[in-house]
Amino acid sequence: MDISNILNDWLDHHPPAPKDEETQDEGGVRREASVRRAELRRRAPEATIDLHGLTIVEAIARTDRFLRDAKKAGFRKVLIIHGKGNHAQNGTSVLRENVREFVRNHPLAGETGVPDSSRGGEGAFWVVIR
Repeated sequence: MDISNILNDWLDHHPPAPKDEETQDEGGVRREASVRRAELRRRAPEATIDLHGLTIVEAIARTDRFLRDAKKAGFRKVLIIHGKGNHAQNGTSVLRENVREFVRNHPLAGETGVPDSSRGGEGAFWVVIR
């Protein structure tokens, strides 16, 4: 028996679930998933951490623990405040790039974005928890 016969036999016994045509857009992307992502972007963060005054090492360690605790708690979106760097010697946030880079590579972090000014604007960012 060749591989195509084995696969066809398996598919006969385990057919794929039919795709719901109403959830497909023209490019084949599921609208349902994009609606969920859009809802998460609009959702208020369920937890916040403020990293002002910490060293880079302290901020990264606390951010890691914060993301892990958020996952355990079942949170879907969190806010990380790192500051804008207004009081830094060179006027740029020491934590901003380091913490954002760490989160971009964190296994529990999904999409990120900058909140509106009422939640910190450029001095913070939100994270969707995977």
